[in-house]
Amino acid sequence: KDGIRDYKVTGVQTCALPILLALVWLTGALPAEWKGHDALVFAVAFSPDGKQLATAGFDKAVKVFSAADGKLIHHIPAHAGPVYAVAFSPDGKLLASSGLDGLVKLWNAADGKPVREFKGHAGLVDCIRFTPDGGTLVSCGQDATVRTWTVADGKQVKEMKGHAGPVYAVALSPDGKTAASAGQDKTVRLWDLRSEEHTSELQSPCN
Repeated sequence: KDGIRDYKVTGVQTCALPILLALVWLTGALPAEWKGHDALVFAVAFSPDGKQLATAGFDKAVKVFSAADGKLIHHIPAHAGPVYAVAFSPDGKLLASSGLDGLVKLWNAADGKPVREFKGHAGLVDCIRFTPDGGTLVSCGQDATVRTWTVADGKQVKEMKGHAGPVYAVALSPDGKTAASAGQDKTVRLWDLRSEEHTSELQSPCN
């Protein structure tokens, strides 16, 4: 309202600036100085109540900020390598992260302390999603697989194969029964999480 304003943004590289701009739209303000990551920021997620913002970066860390004023709440030295994905559980009590070390990890969102690890992927884990009921975590990665895990004990439930290369993204239907995955092979695949069956495939007509 009062014209153009200059802000000093530290620790966040150019690709993450849309995140900060989105924060302006949602909260009406941007902290004068955003003290965050030391390198590239790969992922960002709001808590279900919109009060916190979690980020993941090349500096091996997960950070949790107040969405209202940008204050750092938690700094979590999360992985042995860059962290590529972060997600809050539907109830906001857990925070999941995944990275180049092939691990998916759970953290207590209240204090940033570790809860458990999920081991199974061979290589970078690109994306993670909680099912709507919060009981299952779905992940995908460079090993061309989509996997499901039980949040309560960290056990792998299913390993779904079908992509001909790395899988970069996964999304869940509102009822949590179907997962959609997208990969380097130019396909989007749908999976029935109850039966592990590959239900359909959408392939780009572009070369």
